[in-house]
Amino acid sequence: MKRYISIALVLTAFWATNSFAQVSGTATATVNLTVNAQVTVTTVRDLNFPSHVQDSTAAAVNPNSDGTEAAYLILQTSANHSCSVSYTNTPMTFTTGSISWTPSLVGATTSTNQTSATSVSSGSNVTTSGTGYYYFWVGGTTAPITNTLPAGAYQGTFDLTVTY
Repeated sequence: MKRYISIALVLTAFWATNSFAQVSGTATATVNLTVNAQVTVTTVRDLNFPSHVQDSTAAAVNPNSDGTEAAYLILQTSANHSCSVSYTNTPMTFTTGSISWTPSLVGATTSTNQTSATSVSSGSNVTTSGTGYYYFWVGGTTAPITNTLPAGAYQGTFDLTVTY
């Protein structure tokens, strides 16, 4: 009987060893990361409304056709990249007077396309060129300029923000 128990223990140990054999496998995953270029917006030229008389009409600069008066800004980032554009403006002030104005922004992927640049509204997206550039021109229209405003040089700001 002892002999049968010994044989049974050896067989049990053999089967137990075989029943715990491990099967393994491996897999490899590729890890990808795209690094986009930093967003920079550079002002090349400021918006300059022409001198205007106190005659109750508005001053205006057309961003498509007033080349030397329209502001000119350049966006540079990654090629063919979609970016969100937003902008705000502040009234132009001088001593005790203030003139409100409404900006008009147009843009294109080529610096020579000012006259055919398309309107860009705040909150919209633009896509950079294959070299990572987008060009903006800013014009606008003032409120009527009346004789109640003090004569002088008025100044305000236009803030353009571009984000991924």
